[in-house]
Amino acid sequence: MNPTETRLGFAFGVMAYSLWGIFPLFFNLLASVPATEVLSHRIIWTFLFVTFILFLRGWQRRVISTLTNPQLLKGLFASSFLVSCNWLVFIWAVGHARVVESSLGYFLTPLVSVLLARVFLRESLNTGQLLAIVLAATGVLWLIVKIGYLPWVSLVLAVTFGLYGLVRKRLDVDTVSGLTVETALLLPWALGYWFYLHSLGESTFSLEMENSSLLLISTGI
Repeated sequence: MNPTETRLGFAFGVMAYSLWGIFPLFFNLLASVPATEVLSHRIIWTFLFVTFILFLRGWQRRVISTLTNPQLLKGLFASSFLVSCNWLVFIWAVGHARVVESSLGYFLTPLVSVLLARVFLRESLNTGQLLAIVLAATGVLWLIVKIGYLPWVSLVLAVTFGLYGLVRKRLDVDTVSGLTVETALLLPWALGYWFYLHSLGESTFSLEMENSSLLLISTGI
């Protein structure tokens, strides 16, 4: 990896974790909505949003190429399952005032990712990286001691997102095309669940575009 890619990767990493840091503030606004309903809308509106980007950039052939590749589809089916589990647990944790546990999960994620990279990708660590891992592990251990137990929320978030990263790393598919296919694979469940709630009169979403409906649409963005 050249220095430019390294700097770009670092910048994207900082941006990603900054966004994840403010996610609890956003999803807390939907705390009164069941986590499964929020997840279904996040899948639906994410699919529509990334599809819009796809057509805007003229990348339709990339998705078609992915859909006609059985090996890629198998991998993306696995990654879609992992990311949906991760999203669901995170949404549930925020709605049940367990943000500290979810944050701990994302502190654990880099450690899980490093372990997976060492075992499955045979990547090595230099002295500086090893020191960073030791410092991060020490910080995580201190947080666990402060909580008093190792919460399942943290473990599920760390393992699912770590495995998601590993699966996507081994798939020859770009970010937008991959996310489009992942959400497309999840779309039948999301739409079916939405229609099911609507038939029971229990759907939070309204075409009158109340605040909760606008927030549910925003989950995709």
